[in-house]
Amino acid sequence: RGMATFDLARYKIAPVPNLELRGQRFNAADFSDCRFEHLRIFDCTFRQCRFDRTEFNDLRIWGSSFEDCDFGATHLRDAALGGLLHGRTNVFADTRFVQVDLRGSVYQSALFDRCTFDHANLLRVDFNGSRFVKCTLLGELRETGFARHAFGQSQLPANTMQGVDLSATTLRWVQFRQLDLADVRLPHDPNHVVFPGYRQFLTKALEHLGDRQDREARRVAAVLNTALRNAPQPDGVGVLNRLDFLESGQD
Repeated sequence: RGMATFDLARYKIAPVPNLELRGQRFNAADFSDCRFEHLRIFDCTFRQCRFDRTEFNDLRIWGSSFEDCDFGATHLRDAALGGLLHGRTNVFADTRFVQVDLRGSVYQSALFDRCTFDHANLLRVDFNGSRFVKCTLLGELRETGFARHAFGQSQLPANTMQGVDLSATTLRWVQFRQLDLADVRLPHDPNHVVFPGYRQFLTKALEHLGDRQDREARRVAAVLNTALRNAPQPDGVGVLNRLDFLESGQD
């Protein structure tokens, strides 16, 4: 059965109007319960502003800063929060993200300094090389990614997770790419296991599995190999969750 050829010329394409903010300064502004469509923010500063229950659809931010701001139950899904403007990152300082939906948000790199993520929805969010300094995260992180360096942006300062507090999180399939977690407060419940010599442990564990080809061994080896690829060089502190291994064995 043949397939019809799609002819783009047969359709009228209407441009989507964008709302742009450039070089603006906002102090103690309350944007709560507002709705913004296709908002583009360039080189703006927001200080002590509130975005409670604000809905952003198709938000893009470059070279801007948010200082002592509150995002409460804010819709930030699919927002581009980690854009670069002439090499400058967006800065979020002393800012609180409470029950915010950040799924699908995109980052080349951003700076999060003394921020709190309180039960934010970070499912499958990859922060890339965004820097986290003295931040606190609460709740479950699932398939969330952090990296030491932004992909393709080696000129930017490295993310070291300096003083980050993850002690009240549950880490499920979280990736810390080339990150030594020695300066991070990690969960210490029975399911999380912290390894001071992370790379060495992973190497020894894979050697112990040897050439086993049974299904359970292959699944455990897959988890360990992924962790080893992400482990810092030459070695450092890492963490694994026992529940990830149990879940990997489920059909």
